[in-house]
Amino acid sequence: TLRGIRVLGAYLGDDEWRKTELVARVERALKPLEGILKLRDTKEIHTAQQVMQVLLRFCSNTTLTFFLRAMPPSVTLPAAERHDELIDTALYKLVGGARVGAAGTRWERARKQARLPVKMGGMGLTSAVDIREPAWIGTWALVAGPMRQLHAPFRDLDVSKAPGSDFDELRAAHDRLKKEHGEITATWKEWDDKTKAEYFDLVGGTTGRPPEIEVEPWDEPDEGETACLRAAAGAG
Repeated sequence: TLRGIRVLGAYLGDDEWRKTELVARVERALKPLEGILKLRDTKEIHTAQQVMQVLLRFCSNTTLTFFLRAMPPSVTLPAAERHDELIDTALYKLVGGARVGAAGTRWERARKQARLPVKMGGMGLTSAVDIREPAWIGTWALVAGPMRQLHAPFRDLDVSKAPGSDFDELRAAHDRLKKEHGEITATWKEWDDKTKAEYFDLVGGTTGRPPEIEVEPWDEPDEGETACLRAAAGAG
């Protein structure tokens, strides 16, 4: 009995078969991590650590993204969990996690920080488990309109009302995402209200509440810059 097939790379068919196939695919895709972690500096080249981190972030950690966008979150969950587990294991070896131990709270904090975006002090190793639902929702947001325009049977498709378990899952995921977005927005506003004015006072940009147009704090020139400014003024 044929339990499923691949269409444009994604797995279609029996849910359990799809889950099994995708987990196996994750393990194949991340097999090269073993070789990546063996990179070492040479006498002339001293960038092994940087190269390993770049490969981990931009190559290994992105191998599941297409499937997260093309398959329902309930189906991709086991593969996403396995993917994150393998990335965590590689990260532990890469940054010398054994110095603090995998069972301790210090490593758990480090692991969570590594999952944050770089601009938030992380390493950009986004968790596949965390982005399953947003990826699935994003796909539908992009393709629903073109599907209605390009294929007559989908002309009247209304994702908010369409029947079927996949659409039920999509709507539930969308509701959770909107709720989470609202909570995060409220938290950021609370933090800004408590800290923004104090920050501006600290760096010397303004006093009290920050203005509508934020002003860069004044950077006092050092002695060398002062001398250059005086010389330029004298030459003028």
